[in-house]
Amino acid sequence: MAAKSGGRREWSGLLSALAFLAASVLIFTRGWTRGTYQIDGAGVELWVRLALEPWRSSGRVPYWTEDLWAGTPAFALAPSFPVLFLLPIALLIGPEGAIKVGALASQVVAAWGAFFLARSLWPRCLAAQLVSGFFYGLHPLFASHLALFGHEPSGWAMASAPWFLWSLRKLLRGEGPAFLGSTALIAAFALLQQAEHFPALAILALLAFLLEIFRARGAKGPRGVLVRAFLAGLLTLGLTAYWWIPLLLERSHFALTPPYWARYELLQGLASQLARHPSYFLTRSPWFPRPHLERWEIFSSGGFYLGSVALAVSFLGTLLVPGADREGYVAAAMLTGALGVWSSSGLIPLVRAELGGGLGRAPLTVLAAAVGILSGSYLVRLGARRASLILPLLVAMTLPYIAPFGLLFSLAPYLRFPRLYVLAPLGLSLGSGLVVEAVRRWASLRRPSLARHLSLALAMAALAGFLLDVAPYRSFYQLGPMPGAPQAYREAGEFLHSRDRGYRLATPEFTNPATVLALVETGHALSVGWPHPIASREMWALAVEAWGLRGEYALRALGLAGTKYILLAGDEPGGKAVGSFAGVRIYENPRALPLARTYPQVVTVGEADLGTRIAPFLAPRGIGVVRRKREGGPPVPVVAALEGSCRGGLRAEGPAGPSILGEAKRACAIGSWMSHAGLRAGPPLEGPAQVGALLRADSDGLAGIGVLLDRHPGPTLLSLVEVGPGGVEAGREVVRASASGQDELGFYLFPFSPLPSHGKTYLVRLSCPACPHGSGPRPLLSPAPKGPGDLVLGAPEAAGSSLAFYPLYRTPSLPAAAPPRPARVFPLGTARYEVQVSTPSPVLVVVAEAFFPGWEARVDGRPSPVYQADGAFLGVPVEGGEHRIEVSWHPPIGLTLGRGVSLAALLISFSLIFLGRGRRQPWPEGSSGGGRGA
Repeated sequence: MAAKSGGRREWSGLLSALAFLAASVLIFTRGWTRGTYQIDGAGVELWVRLALEPWRSSGRVPYWTEDLWAGTPAFALAPSFPVLFLLPIALLIGPEGAIKVGALASQVVAAWGAFFLARSLWPRCLAAQLVSGFFYGLHPLFASHLALFGHEPSGWAMASAPWFLWSLRKLLRGEGPAFLGSTALIAAFALLQQAEHFPALAILALLAFLLEIFRARGAKGPRGVLVRAFLAGLLTLGLTAYWWIPLLLERSHFALTPPYWARYELLQGLASQLARHPSYFLTRSPWFPRPHLERWEIFSSGGFYLGSVALAVSFLGTLLVPGADREGYVAAAMLTGALGVWSSSGLIPLVRAELGGGLGRAPLTVLAAAVGILSGSYLVRLGARRASLILPLLVAMTLPYIAPFGLLFSLAPYLRFPRLYVLAPLGLSLGSGLVVEAVRRWASLRRPSLARHLSLALAMAALAGFLLDVAPYRSFYQLGPMPGAPQAYREAGEFLHSRDRGYRLATPEFTNPATVLALVETGHALSVGWPHPIASREMWALAVEAWGLRGEYALRALGLAGTKYILLAGDEPGGKAVGSFAGVRIYENPRALPLARTYPQVVTVGEADLGTRIAPFLAPRGIGVVRRKREGGPPVPVVAALEGSCRGGLRAEGPAGPSILGEAKRACAIGSWMSHAGLRAGPPLEGPAQVGALLRADSDGLAGIGVLLDRHPGPTLLSLVEVGPGGVEAGREVVRASASGQDELGFYLFPFSPLPSHGKTYLVRLSCPACPHGSGPRPLLSPAPKGPGDLVLGAPEAAGSSLAFYPLYRTPSLPAAAPPRPARVFPLGTARYEVQVSTPSPVLVVVAEAFFPGWEARVDGRPSPVYQADGAFLGVPVEGGEHRIEVSWHPPIGLTLGRGVSLAALLISFSLIFLGRGRRQPWPEGSSGGGRGA
C-alpha cells in the first residue's frame, strides 16, 4: 500500500513539474493571445501556404516549387519534413497558426527534454531538474530564433537535443532495443528539421559515445557500445534517406551553397559580424515598447544573447564539474556548447582579428579558459588524468588563435552554414542545474534536514534572476510587420492584378508571409525570396551572382526568368517605378523576356557555365543559347558554335562566330570575378598607380579595358605594362589610355589601338595623378575564392581580391537588338505547362522554368528532347507551323528509392520501440526514489 502511495506521489510530482514547465512557456510567450509570429522571412510559413492547395487537390506535397525563383526541386532547398509536419495543423487553423503552434510546442518539448535529461542524471534533485528545464525552454536563443529569425525548424532541432542525449545515453548503456528506435527517430527528426544542426549533434554524440566506451572497458567490454552506436547511425541514415539519396544522386545539378559563397559569408558577410563582435553573445536586448521591428535590427538587439544569469551560474558549474559531474555528461554538453560558441565567434584568429565592440577580446579569452577547464574535466572521466592536467592549459593558450569556421567552410556546400552555437543553451541549463545538485549534495552531508530547502531556495533564486534577465524577450513574440506594410502590399497586389500576367513578380527576399498572400492572389508567378539563395547551379549564377553586380546585368538576368515586376521597400534597382504604396515601390524591368518565347537563331555551347554567362548578353538580341546534347543540336539555324570553356580558352565557328566570341570573352571575364561573391570599393586612386591587376590575353586585337569604378573616372589613367616570362618583372609600358564613357553594364571603357596580344601577360595599372587627396574614384574589388587574386598592387586590405574589369577585343559588332517573340503559355498544374506557337520557320521554344533532370516534353503528342536553354531554362526545338508543346517534370528515381528506404527504416524504428518496451530495464530515476528529493 505504501509503495502504491509513493508511486502516486511520484507521478503526481512528475506531472506537476511538466505542467509547471509548459505553463511557464505559455505565460512567458503569451501564447494564448491572438496573432501570429509575424517575422518569418520567406520561411516555412510561406512553404506551408504554397503547399496547401496542391496538398488539398492531390494529397501530396509537390516536389517542384514554381514560386521559389523560377522553380527548383523542394528536396534541393531543404528536407520537406517541416512542411509535412505542419500541413495537418495548417489544414485546420491555417499556416500562420500552424507556425505559432509548432514554435510554442518546440519550446515546451525542449523544456521537458532538458528536465528528463537532468532527471536521469540527478534523480533525487527535483530543484536541479526544474532549473535545467526552465533555463532551456525559456532561453533567449529560442525567442530570437523562433520569433525574430522565423526558424521554427531550428526550434525543433534545439528541442530534440536533450531528448537525443537522454535516449542515446540509455541506448549506449544497453537499456533495451526501444532506445535504438527512439535515438534514431530523434536524430532523424532533428536533421530533417534543419540539417545545419548536424555538426553540433555529431560533436555531442561523439563525446557521449567516448564516455560510454570508457565506462564499458570493464567486464562487458566496449563491443556492445560500438554495435549499438553503429546500428543507431545506420537507422538514422535510413530514416533520412528520402532527402539525402536524391540529393546525392543529383548533386551535380545543385548549387546549394558554393564554397566561394560560404567563404565570403563566413569571412566577410553577415556571419563575420559574430567574429568581430563576440559581445553579441553577451548583449541583452532592450525592452521593445514599439510593436514592430526591422529585420536586420536583430544583429544589434541581442539576437544571440546567451543570458547573463545562465552564464554566471553555469560558469560556477564549470568550476564544480570536476568534482560534481560523476558521469561526465554535463561536461560533454557544456563542452559542446562552448566549442559551438567559439566556432561561431572565432572566424578569425585573435592574432589577426579586428574585433569591434566594447568588450573586445575578453569574451573569447574567458571562453577559452572555460573550454580548457571543461576539456580537462572531460578527460578525467575518460581516465586520462595526466592529459587532463596539461591539455586544459594548452587549449586555453592556443584556442584564441584557431579559426574553426575558416576550416569548416568546406562543409557548407552540403550543410549550408553549420549552426554550432545552438546547443550552448543545453550546456548552460545543465551547468546551472549542476550547481543546485552540488549544493544539495554538500548540504546532505552536513545538514540533511536542510538539503531540500537549501537547494529549493537556490533554484527559486536562479529562476527569478533568469526570468528578470530574459524578460525583454517576451516582447519578441508580439512583434509585427512595420506599420502599414500589410495594407501597402494589398494595394500593390490590387495594382498588379490588372497588369500583364505573362511575367513573373519578384518579391523582397525578406518579407512577412502574410503580405505575400496579397501577391499570390494577383495571378502572377512569383520569384519569392528574390534572389533565392539555393537553386540549380545555373539558376544560382543568374540569381544570386548576377544580383551581386546589380544594374543592367542583374536586370537582364532577371529578364531571362521572365521577371518584369520587382517589389522593393528600398532602393531603386535600375528601372522606373510604376507604382508606390506606403514605401513599397513597384519597378518594371525593361529587360524582361516573356515566360515562354521563341528564338529563330541560336548559339550552341558545350558547357553549362558558358551558356549561363553569355545568355544575358545574347537573349535580348533574339539569339538563344543552347547546351548541346549528344544526339546533336536542335533544328534551328545555328549562327555560332562556341567550343571550349571560360577556364580553358574559347573558339567559335559559324557565320557570327567572331562577334559571338568577343561577347563570350567579355561574359567570361565578368563571370570570373562576379561569381566570387560581393563587390566592395578599393582604395581611392590618387597620385602614382595604387591598383594593378594581371591580365592574360588569349587573343590578338586587345583594344580596350572595361573597369567598374564607384564614380566617374575624371582624369583617371589606365596603362598596360607587359610582364616578362617569369610573371614577376614588369617590362615596358605598351599603352596608356583615358576613359571614354560607359558600356551598357556600367563599366567605364578605356579604349586604345589594337595590340598583338595573343599569349601575353599585362599588368593593368590604374592611377590618377591629378586627383586631389582622398577624392579619386575607387575601383570595385571582388574577393578571390582561391589564392591571392589578380591584384599585384593595392592597399593591404585589398589582399586576396580581384579587380572588376574585362578585356575588350576587336571583333565585329553584334547585329541590332531584336528581342525574342512571345509564345502563349498555359499552366496545367504543378510543374506542367502547355505552350502554343505558330511559326513559319524552325524556332527554339524556351520556357522560363529551371532546367533540371526529370523534365520531359511532347510536341503535338510526340516525345521531344528538352535542352538547357538561355543558360538555365527549358528549350524545345520545333519545326515551322502550328504546334502544341507540353512540358512536365517527374521526380527522379532517387526520390522513390529514398522514400522506400525511409519507410522501411520507420517501420523498423517503431517496431523496436513497441516490441522492445517489455525488455527495457527500469529507469535509474524510477520507483527506487528518483525525483523524490528536491
